[in-house]
Amino acid sequence: MLGCCCCCGCVQAHQANRRSAREFDRSMFWPIYRGHTGQLGPHARFWLLAVLVHTVASMPTAAEELIKGISYGPNPCLQRGELCIQQDDFMAPAAKPFWGSRFRGDLQVMKALGANHVRLYGNNPANSHRNFLDEANVLSMKAIVGMSDYPYTQSPDSCMATTNYDCYSQIKVQYAMNLKNGFMLEDGSYHPALGHVIVINEPDLKLPGISSPLFWCKGIVSAVDGMLDAEKEAGVKGPLVNFTATFSYAICDSCLNAEKNFNGGPAPGLGQMEELRAAFLNPISVGYVARNDLAAVYHSRFTNSFNTANPADDIKGKFLFFYEQLFHKVPVMIGEYHSPNKGTKQEEDLKAILNIASESVLFRGISFFEYQVRYDKGGTEEAFGMFGLSNKFSFGTFDYFGDKVPSLCLVPQKDALGELLPSAVAAAYGGSGLSYST
Repeated sequence: MLGCCCCCGCVQAHQANRRSAREFDRSMFWPIYRGHTGQLGPHARFWLLAVLVHTVASMPTAAEELIKGISYGPNPCLQRGELCIQQDDFMAPAAKPFWGSRFRGDLQVMKALGANHVRLYGNNPANSHRNFLDEANVLSMKAIVGMSDYPYTQSPDSCMATTNYDCYSQIKVQYAMNLKNGFMLEDGSYHPALGHVIVINEPDLKLPGISSPLFWCKGIVSAVDGMLDAEKEAGVKGPLVNFTATFSYAICDSCLNAEKNFNGGPAPGLGQMEELRAAFLNPISVGYVARNDLAAVYHSRFTNSFNTANPADDIKGKFLFFYEQLFHKVPVMIGEYHSPNKGTKQEEDLKAILNIASESVLFRGISFFEYQVRYDKGGTEEAFGMFGLSNKFSFGTFDYFGDKVPSLCLVPQKDALGELLPSAVAAAYGGSGLSYST
């Protein structure tokens, strides 16, 4: 049972019987194919929100349950184009006033909504991520963590700028630090809360672009090769996490089978996945000499994934039907899912996509995009967050990597049809939900 805070427009999760827990990476590219047309309707008033979590007698095993994730990037900047923070690593202890159980309690709010996974973006491997993973583990949640874009495209020594898209060395160093700073436990095993590692998010849009599959395939397979050697050198043992590369839902005219007619035309996302499979099975085809058996890794611990703003019917008819014919054993998940179009009823659509996943052998589930409104991105990007921020109350100002940042109260947002987004997610995910009063 969780209590409530008595502040206007705020979400907080205080646990009655506390259990202690040890303690801007998504592409701005927004092409037409993502299909958004709706804006969130403005909320006329703030809400007092209490969070009630009911004990669940038994839970299915991790292997049996669908991924019901929430994409999490609680950027506190309130103005479009504002850069009010120096890092977007919200797994770090510095961000605990956002997600910690003794503060705003974002992870507990997600749990109340029925989420069993949290997807993250920024990742500075110099920061410890142990506290965040411990907190998630206390709540029986898994983390889908992403590698930063920095070693790929932003660093002066990035693999795009200096090593012709051979990312082995850059990513090996980064992942070795991740293992040391929380991904791996003292006994050499992976942290039990670590579910998947996203090798790179939307590489087809930035490494360097969708018309260059050879380059982004080379970047991905070489990065995985480096991560495997980082595991070996760190002495990782026990069950291993799955790797994934999360593609856009774009049509790749330069990819394998681009000329195929899938339901009236090429299928979005599939060409990228076919190109990547070919690169894993034969790395030399993209100009890379592998140090490890990447084909074996692909067949044993790789999951395909993609981001989309298309509704459930589109996913089933335009993607999944064909995916299951092309990929017989490799699972797939949606790393960002949310169709904010005016005609989409969020609860119905979320239930539909989860039902499609439950009937599929390969489709593992979704991560709802996203937890918090990104005011710093502005425009149509603001249509996705399920919680806004209220400057009428905060949990205080704290130091976030040298920046003074407030942990502002959360305000539930409505979709284009006036439905509260947190309520829609809770109904679809089977969560106990959030209790609202004015």
